[in-house]
Amino acid sequence: MMGASDTRSGKVRTLVASAPQPTGVPSLAAAAGDPSILAGLPLDSLLELKRQHGHLGAELDAAILQRVVGTGSGRAEPVVVLDVAAAAERLGTSRDSLYRKHERLRLGYMDPLDGRLKFTEEEINSYIRRQHGG
Repeated sequence: MMGASDTRSGKVRTLVASAPQPTGVPSLAAAAGDPSILAGLPLDSLLELKRQHGHLGAELDAAILQRVVGTGSGRAEPVVVLDVAAAAERLGTSRDSLYRKHERLRLGYMDPLDGRLKFTEEEINSYIRRQHGG
């Protein structure tokens, strides 16, 4: 079991798989520690590990986003999320350019719900301030 941050309350909760761990499926930690064990697993075991990995990835994305946008008061302020078009307009660049450069600029995140690149208004404002020396 793992602890993860609850994005609404900031409390730590325990992740429990919705179904019991199938027999013969190694833990994610075991697979990460020795990836060679994956070669000998049947397809259903590989699919179960992939499902667990996806759930963990979504929980990590939520916890990271909470840390990025959370406030010191324990309550997060409403977050304004911008799509690529709005962020590009605020930055005075094209959408195509922003797609190409967002990783290098360390801006944006992939929304785990729809898989699209998005930006918080605060990170865009912070980037603009840094570029203007303020």
